[in-house]
Amino acid sequence: MPTDDNHIKEIGFDCSALDLYVWIARKHYFAQQQAKTGNYEPKVINCDFLFQQFGAEYSRKRDFLKDLRKKDQKIRAIYSHKSPLSEKGYTIYPCDPPILEKDFKEIDKKEKQELLLKY
Repeated sequence: MPTDDNHIKEIGFDCSALDLYVWIARKHYFAQQQAKTGNYEPKVINCDFLFQQFGAEYSRKRDFLKDLRKKDQKIRAIYSHKSPLSEKGYTIYPCDPPILEKDFKEIDKKEKQELLLKY
C-alpha cells in the first residue's frame, strides 16, 4: 500500500510510530474498500491486541498505552485519520488512505513499481 513520503519524513526515525502509521493506513484502506460494497461495520481493535502487536519493547501495558497515545497524536498531526483511540482501543472507520487511489493511478507505471518496491 503506498504511503505519503512527506508523512514518512515527518515521522522520522521513530520506528514504532512508523509501524503504527502504516498499520492505521492499511486498516483504513481495507475498511474503505469494504465500505464501498456496503458491507462494513466499525471494528474495535482492542488494547490487548495493540499491545501484542506493537508493545514488545514494553514490560507494562500501561506504559505502552501512554506511549501509544503520544504516537497517535504525532500521526494525527500529519494524517488526520478517523479512527479514535479510546480506553478500549482503536475503532476503525472507513477513511481515505494517505495517498488516494486516484492520485496513485496518475503516477506512471515505472514510478508505481519504484514506490511499491521502496515500501
